[in-house]
Amino acid sequence: MAFSWRFKKQFLYSVIFFVIILAIIGFFVLRFMSGGTCFDNKQNQNEEGTDCGGNCKPCQENIKELTVLWKRFFAAGENAYETAAVIENPNLIWGIETLNYKFKLYDQNNILIAVKGGTTFLNPNDRIFIFEPKFDIKERRPHRATIEFDDIKWKFIEKMSPNLIVIKKDFYDRAGLSILEVEVKNNSLENVENIYVGAALLDENENAFAASQTKIDKINPEGSGKAVFTWGQIFQQKPAKIDIFIKTKIKD
Repeated sequence: MAFSWRFKKQFLYSVIFFVIILAIIGFFVLRFMSGGTCFDNKQNQNEEGTDCGGNCKPCQENIKELTVLWKRFFAAGENAYETAAVIENPNLIWGIETLNYKFKLYDQNNILIAVKGGTTFLNPNDRIFIFEPKFDIKERRPHRATIEFDDIKWKFIEKMSPNLIVIKKDFYDRAGLSILEVEVKNNSLENVENIYVGAALLDENENAFAASQTKIDKINPEGSGKAVFTWGQIFQQKPAKIDIFIKTKIKD
């Protein structure tokens, strides 16, 4: 009985000693050998900043600014105008869930005569079309257009945009109207909803002389959808080039 008690006591001491040794070893391993994590509020591993860069998500300091490729206004009837712009996001894994914008129209004396804003979104490494119709201007004629962005908040996005491609463009005149039909195919493996399709008609110098935007509600996998654009006039010139822009928000 005494032997059993001494054995239990020695065993207990051995276990305690072993646990203490493991704790000491673990401390020094974590202290001197660990490369850290992306959530320890320290700049370690191969990070470029605190918990960003290297093996962690990119640092926001490295985000590149948006590029405005072009912005235009278009006559859309008597005293009525429309605006459009093409914006490029050069960042591969940073997007904007809510992009607030304002179009401004100025006359030939550089006087602001109209402002209209809205919201859109911008996926990583994407080029989007922003269209704003129904500018009613009665007293002055616009001479130039600008676009501005407010309160940009970037979001780290690892997913890619759905694979949507244009497979057909057909432009024609009918009954005093100019019509463009565009067919978009979904090469993704899942349904894609709320697909915004923008169109710009370009002249021989690749300057846009008309633009519009519409929406396709849904396209099934390997299916296609049609977008139809109609202008209330027959243009004096035929488009030398037609640019189509497709955007749809990436699912979380």
